[in-house]
Amino acid sequence: MVSDNGAQHEQDGYKQACPDQFVTTEVKGPTSGQPSVRDNDVHNLTFSNNPGTLPKRPYRMRNAPRLHSMLSLAQAVGEAPSLAALQERIRASQQCLQIVRPLIPSTLRQHIKAGPMQDTEWCILVTSAAASTKLRQLLPAMQQVLTQNGVQVSAIRIKVQMA
Repeated sequence: MVSDNGAQHEQDGYKQACPDQFVTTEVKGPTSGQPSVRDNDVHNLTFSNNPGTLPKRPYRMRNAPRLHSMLSLAQAVGEAPSLAALQERIRASQQCLQIVRPLIPSTLRQHIKAGPMQDTEWCILVTSAAASTKLRQLLPAMQQVLTQNGVQVSAIRIKVQMA
């Protein structure tokens, strides 16, 4: 263990060898009733551009500017092109399901969800293999109804998705 005098003597030796790299900076610790490090006392320090040196110039952390207006999810998605395209594909898939819904037996409707739509291929998600088998029988009629309603779907895929 080095005594305070020994540590000071060692630091003075470094200062004499490299005088332009050392700047004395006073950092005061909190006392009772004063702000602590968690209260951002670090902003009172000054830092240098040179790594390994003590602080030299003032430096302040800046907060990113905050938006004061709230955006709805639809507005935020509409402003991002990739998300807007995704939202359009979801809307098109849900529209296809609404068009074919009258063809699907009422007991089977609760087991079916609109899946992803890619180009002209639509996917229907079902909760069981039995629902998938029954739905496969309806595929030709579904494709015909979609075509009659002006929806360009070249293929309908069915995927079993366990809940």
